Amino acid sequence: MNLHNTLTIARLTLKAIWNNKFAFYFIILTPILICVNFGYVAHKSPAAVETIILHDTGWDEEWMPITDFISGYRLSDGSKAFDVTVMPGTPGKARQLLEDKKARAVIYFSQTSGGTEKVHVLVDATEPLLISHYEREISFLLQEYSAAASRDLIARLPEPSPGYIPGYSVTAKTNASQDLKYFDFFASAVIVLIALALPLALSSLSITLDRSMDVLERVFVTPYRKSEIIVGKMAANGLLSLVITLMTILTLRVVFDIVLGNIALIFLLAALVAINGVIFGLFISAVTRKETQSLLAAMISLLIFMSFMTFLWPRETMHPAMQSLARFMPYIYGVEAIRSVNLVGAGFPEVWPHVFILILFITAQVLLTVLLFRRRIT
Repeated sequence: MNLHNTLTIARLTLKAIWNNKFAFYFIILTPILICVNFGYVAHKSPAAVETIILHDTGWDEEWMPITDFISGYRLSDGSKAFDVTVMPGTPGKARQLLEDKKARAVIYFSQTSGGTEKVHVLVDATEPLLISHYEREISFLLQEYSAAASRDLIARLPEPSPGYIPGYSVTAKTNASQDLKYFDFFASAVIVLIALALPLALSSLSITLDRSMDVLERVFVTPYRKSEIIVGKMAANGLLSLVITLMTILTLRVVFDIVLGNIALIFLLAALVAINGVIFGLFISAVTRKETQSLLAAMISLLIFMSFMTFLWPRETMHPAMQSLARFMPYIYGVEAIRSVNLVGAGFPEVWPHVFILILFITAQVLLTVLLFRRRIT
């Protein structure tokens, strides 16, 4: 492979991108716009969620203490967990209130002659995240309420019962290296998502456009080899992807002050993800015939990669067959490594296997793309 020929292809590719000023600046500004969008959409954990507490008339003394406790319950950051409205009604009214969008959840109580027996929570099924929020917070809330009520009852006894066992105080923590905000849990995946999506979309058209404008016809009559064309285009699009990656990390840091570990290591991992995206885009461009085919293939591929990269779901929710298939997706290794560096404070000794795997994927995809690259698609 001739280095001069490779650099010439890279220079011509960059020149073509630069000449389209609108597309160039749009590509540069897109990471900023996407980061700002994600940052303000996933701005904070669910708080002050609209909640209705139903009660039967004549039950004031029984339900009022726990209702007050729910209304005043605070999350770890000091915000209210629930925005509570108390209204009279029967349990049969709960579902109708949700269907009418009066609240995100309805709480009501079952009562026997011995007092409150059960707390029922009916949550809007259209918001899975809120279901988890209620399951977690209501459990913690009732534990605190029960413990407080038990302590109050024990304190009123002349002396503790011989069989009394003190309650346990449970504190749940993470292995995070520093205090985390809600968006910090998503920011690492956002870095990978943008580092993948934009270079993939850009490079998926690189060869297809040249083919449609007969540029490849002129190139193939020269001594240029297929490997020089592919590596040259990879270098040009890779350089642009590094700019996109840098803009992404800077925007997330400056605008949202996300938690970052070793910044050099983060940039290395994100750059390897971006180059993987570039190579896969070139692979699509090499085997498709028209621009619409390239874009459609890139979009479908991106959706598939997103489903595997634990952006929305952890590995544990995957079917065993999908867990095995995920091992052949380079981007899941990027997400896991960047999360470890950002959230847990991991260094290169902990994530070098992920770096090695990402480089292996780049090498394999380059070889496959060169092998399948043809002047004409029949």
